[in-house]
Formats: sequence, structure tokens, C-alpha cells
Amino acid sequence: MLKAEARKVHRDLRASLSEFKIQEKSKQIAERFFLEFEPQCLTHVFLSIARLKEVDTSHIIKGLQHNDLVTCTGITDFESQSMKNVAFTEEIELVKSSFGIPEPVGGPLVNDLDIDRVLIPLLAFDSSGNRVGYGKGFYDNFLANCNNDVEKIGLSFFEPIDLIQDTQFSDIPLDACITPDAVFQF
Repeated sequence: MLKAEARKVHRDLRASLSEFKIQEKSKQIAERFFLEFEPQCLTHVFLSIARLKEVDTSHIIKGLQHNDLVTCTGITDFESQSMKNVAFTEEIELVKSSFGIPEPVGGPLVNDLDIDRVLIPLLAFDSSGNRVGYGKGFYDNFLANCNNDVEKIGLSFFEPIDLIQDTQFSDIPLDACITPDAVFQF
């Protein structure tokens, strides 16, 4: 399957999910995350865009913060197609950017090289760990700046497709992907 087709198919699949199903599946993904992965001291977690029906990461964030683990998230710069990372706690205010992405206001900056684990939003992934996002390259650019040992974990409501045929050299594959029913290791 080509990336464009995978994007369309998985956007349509997401669109068919009710808010109840999104929350149910997001909680299952969070439970599986905490069962299968040892907490790390610094985890980058994306903040979900509700209108795109992304996996609700608030369940994972609350679990990490409950265990006093440092969590950071990205603030996107659409002009440069880059992200800077900001540490955040329950006290830091979140506001929606002009693109509808929740982002922290304030908080200390975090160096990409200090991040141990990155939870990555995606639309689809294949059985080799290749992923399809929204096509802007934010996470590929960000991951290229992280240390070589950073653990890259996708979160998906759906099972993998067999093969994404048009991957690029600059596409950075996942180490694992968590769905409501399984953890896929690559």
C-alpha cells in the first residue's frame, strides 16, 4: 500500500470511531504501555488532537506523572517543520495552536538528546515498523536529532498493514507499536 492510500484508509477508519470507542481503545493502549514497557526517566508524549481522533495520550501522561517521571511534549513550528520539546506537569497550561494542536505555555526546554523514549502519533504502520503520519515530516526531523538509542513507539487504534511501499531514506521506523490488542516489536 502507498502512503497516500494508507492515510486515506486510516483517516476513514478513525472517522468511524465514536468518542466512547476512542476512549475505550486509548485506555487499552495505556494499560498495555504500562504492562509492556518499563518507565523511562524522560518520555516525549504527543498531545492528542481531538478533531483528528488521535489516540488520547492523557491516560499515559497521567500514569507517568503519577510515578513522578519527567514528561515532555513538542511545540511545533510549521514554518521550519520542526519541534522544540518542553517539560510539562499538570500545572502547566495547555492552549491550542492555530493548527488545533494542544501545546504547553511555558515550561523548561528539553534537549532532544536527553529524551529516552518517544511516543509517536501515526495514521498507519506496517509489519516492518514503517509508519505513515500526516506527511509533514515533523517526527522524522525530530527523531533525527535524538540520540541513536531513543526508543520509538507508535500508538495506533488499528493493526499493521502488510507493507508501506513508498518509504523514503529519511523515514525513521518504529521500534514498537502499541494497539489496543497487541504490542508489535520491530
